[in-house]
Amino acid sequence: MKNILYPLLAICATSVSALPYVDFEDLLFTAGNYENGSNLSGTESTQNLYDSDVTVRESAITSGSASFSNEHIVEWGSWTKWAYSKDTDTTTTGYVNQYSAMTGAGAEGSSNYTLGYFTGEALNVTFSAALNFSGLGMGIANTVYAYDSILNGDGFAAAFTTGDYFRVVVEGFNSGGSTGSVVHYLADYTSADTDDHYVSAAWNFLDLNDLGVVDKLQFTLETTNVNTPSYIAIDNIGVVPEPSAYALLAGLFTLAAVGIRRRR
Repeated sequence: MKNILYPLLAICATSVSALPYVDFEDLLFTAGNYENGSNLSGTESTQNLYDSDVTVRESAITSGSASFSNEHIVEWGSWTKWAYSKDTDTTTTGYVNQYSAMTGAGAEGSSNYTLGYFTGEALNVTFSAALNFSGLGMGIANTVYAYDSILNGDGFAAAFTTGDYFRVVVEGFNSGGSTGSVVHYLADYTSADTDDHYVSAAWNFLDLNDLGVVDKLQFTLETTNVNTPSYIAIDNIGVVPEPSAYALLAGLFTLAAVGIRRRR
């Protein structure tokens, strides 16, 4: 098991259950640095999208005890929901670089990570058995595509200004009932002071302790700019923060912004 210590954690000391975390290193690549469903097997159906009849293949991506849904539009070579990647390109901007996390690697410098692409609905991660997330969390990051659009704008979305935000809500479920939710900002421009504006360029630790025992995590993306690329990267679901982090914070909450702050 890798030692995990994300920069500037927001954690709370509590007992930790024995949960094998999902790090996606068991996922294989047929060719290239990402898998968007083009090489996965699944159930195909004909759907009418944007006035065109296309073949949509629905597949399951499984890593450890976790399962993710992928939808691949065969004729267009595009995808929605979940994909996975080991892409390291942090310099190419725009839609052609939709498969890279902002750091160019997985959490803690690992190879593989998973990408979520939201098209108006929540994305789910389901587990083969209910898991206790007390004292545990996961890694979450911006993609290069979303980060550059937030910071600089693109042909569809304006750069973020005061009042804007890009955040993820993670809600836990067990046997169909909600166990609670947590919110994480990947970009926060809501402060009137522009020195407080940031867009994260790092892997962040997302504390899932408050969700308790769950058999499903549901991810919802919320943003003030609906044209911003709706992508996130996740890794190491169920990870335990390194003990030194607890000692560093003396068992107290430390809330700190992780990211690149815009200068005036």
